[in-house]
Amino acid sequence: MGWIKKGKLDKADMKGHNKEIGLYRLSQNGATKYIGRAIEENNGGFRKRISDYRRESHSARKHNSGKLINQNMSNLDLEIMPLGNTRADREKVKKVEKAHKDYPISRSMSRAGTPTDNPVIESLIGWIKGDLKHYIKMHDFKDINTAIELYIDYFNHHRVAYRLDYLTPVEYRTINGFT
Repeated sequence: MGWIKKGKLDKADMKGHNKEIGLYRLSQNGATKYIGRAIEENNGGFRKRISDYRRESHSARKHNSGKLINQNMSNLDLEIMPLGNTRADREKVKKVEKAHKDYPISRSMSRAGTPTDNPVIESLIGWIKGDLKHYIKMHDFKDINTAIELYIDYFNHHRVAYRLDYLTPVEYRTINGFT
């Protein structure tokens, strides 16, 4: 089990992958941009899933991630990880996909205007905005770079954290010998 390089997404030869299912990875300049799964062994497998990005199909491009993949397919390198070709292999694909979530791979921030697509980032943004307003007393966000720099300084040097025994991150790292 490993990744098989198929070349650029727009020109990748997917013949012979009609019934294979597994994961696919799209990279640009060596950086992983997207990991997806192909789990329809009776409906074209990898060949169908990848071709959805390359043709005028609504099925794979109804979300922003699919649209971006379609628009940039000549710049994206495709790799596939075949994991089987039966209905029973679908569970294996799902387990391997779940294991890949532990790697430092960017999550898809799909559909605009739908915060339920990514509650983690939405929660973080809300937390930062609240702290900027209530603790740093910043109500004007015209200079976002300055606001973020202020927040980073506040977070590292002034904001105590329960998980760090009510210390700031800098104090915790210093006390525990991480600096």
